[in-house]
Amino acid sequence: MAEVIKHSIKEAFTSNEPEMAAMRSQMFREAGLATAPRQQPQGLPMIEGQPRHWTEDIQKDTHVQLLILFGRSKKMYIAEGMLHPKSIEFNPEEIPEGYVVVTPLWNVPEQEEYELDLPNMQHVRFLGQAIGHEVLWNKEDIEIIPLTPTPTLTPGS
Repeated sequence: MAEVIKHSIKEAFTSNEPEMAAMRSQMFREAGLATAPRQQPQGLPMIEGQPRHWTEDIQKDTHVQLLILFGRSKKMYIAEGMLHPKSIEFNPEEIPEGYVVVTPLWNVPEQEEYELDLPNMQHVRFLGQAIGHEVLWNKEDIEIIPLTPTPTLTPGS
């Protein structure tokens, strides 16, 4: 049962199906994590089959898991961090397509020497060095860490 729920949640956050992407964007907007969808500028065609990635709808810093490709198609959790909608260190034009700005906060100790795809402005190249610094991370290798509601006690319980 737990695996079914885990798979359903993962599908909700990673699916490229247009309906799922629209529901995900709506959920982020209702939770206050994202802005209303941007209007396509006049005169520019819509790109069919290219839905927005959920990271593009983030409006405030968001706690995420950072993953790397493991084997041919599996992903391995190696760190946690904050996904930033805006960067202090990177100008928007410096962020390559498919990447977003994150600040790793913690890493799996065995992964300290993992080499980042792209070094940051301070030439940080390894995950262990990146803790507390803004770095670029592939959008496809990020999963949101859902907020867990704090139970409230009611009188008499």
